[in-house]
Amino acid sequence: MVRESGNRIARSASGLVVGLFLLVSGTGYSQVQVELSHRSLSVGERFTYDIQIDYEEPDDVVIPDVDFPGFRLVEGPNIRPATRVSADQRTRIVAIRLGFEAVEPGRYVLDPVLIEVAGQVFQTPSKLMEVGRRGARDQVPFLARWVVTEDPLFVGESRAVTLEIYNADEFVYPSEISVQAPTKAISEEVQGLGNIGQSVVDGVTLYEIPVAVFMVTPSATGSIRMESARVEWEGLTATAPSVSMTVVDAPPAIAASGAVGKFSLSASVDSSTISATENVLLTVRLDGAGNLHFLQLPEVTVEGFRIESEERDERLTPIDIGYSGYIEDRFILRPIGAGTGRVTIGRFAHFDRSLNRVVRTELPGFEVQITPVKSRSPTRNRSSHSNSCGRSKLRRLRRGTGIEIR
Repeated sequence: MVRESGNRIARSASGLVVGLFLLVSGTGYSQVQVELSHRSLSVGERFTYDIQIDYEEPDDVVIPDVDFPGFRLVEGPNIRPATRVSADQRTRIVAIRLGFEAVEPGRYVLDPVLIEVAGQVFQTPSKLMEVGRRGARDQVPFLARWVVTEDPLFVGESRAVTLEIYNADEFVYPSEISVQAPTKAISEEVQGLGNIGQSVVDGVTLYEIPVAVFMVTPSATGSIRMESARVEWEGLTATAPSVSMTVVDAPPAIAASGAVGKFSLSASVDSSTISATENVLLTVRLDGAGNLHFLQLPEVTVEGFRIESEERDERLTPIDIGYSGYIEDRFILRPIGAGTGRVTIGRFAHFDRSLNRVVRTELPGFEVQITPVKSRSPTRNRSSHSNSCGRSKLRRLRRGTGIEIR
């Protein structure tokens, strides 16, 4: 395993943790202070989350239901008047207490709690809690999750889905990843996608690390379910809960192409005038970003030609909405005869997510003038040979009559 070098940030296993957060109210600054009875627990242990507000009337304070992942609320919220005593003064405050029990191991960021005070909304700062395995506070695993789109997908539309570990306090490479492919979808692992993120909570740097990225393309309406996945590293295991993505039918206007993204269609021929013994190179190209890897270019219709050969070139780079790059079909067209050859490219329609509408492209056709091959004029040798043959035939006939003509 590779681990980021440097000293890890030291943290106390337990003890009083105090956070101060200043918020602007309509009458000036209001101070909100948060105290956690513990910073580190094991599964089954409890801690209290105490809030102190510089305000005197508890009846004016409203706190919504509080739900912290990894914990179960076992007490409160209890709101009461209290007094804060400092070295030189006593201050009337409102105290709020909540009690929680740790139910799942992991490193958790406790999101801000919104509090309404006399019609104004204040919030507490984010706090960090570490929960080790039952009876082992020091065995704190990172967490894992699927990062998926919340918008419904069209059938045939591609989207990158990331398996990510988060709230890791050091940079890690997992030793094992267990993933189950989704049903009703085509899924392939891709490289080069996903960025490492980091944030600082309570003085601790936390990392978000993509460990696997899959390009998922639904094949039927309904939903795609990414089953729970397991990530292991140095004896620690985290499980990403299963998630689902909604899939709907694509607009009927793009039924022929199934293209979802942003695309540009072009075509060209390498000559507008050829002889009947020459060929024409027709190039049809689609540039853009989206589900390029599953698209077929519009139908090509030719008149006065036959398609001698066809080959495809492509350059695709995975991105969040599929692939960016191009696909290009090249056709060698051989004339059937002299005259005017015609090439028609079918209409191409795609759904542009940025415009939220169907975009249609229709290219003008091509005309190629095909000149006939010039016939060769008779040569002297050929005429001489013909006359000689004529005279020989005549001589033979005359001989047959007994009369010889010289």
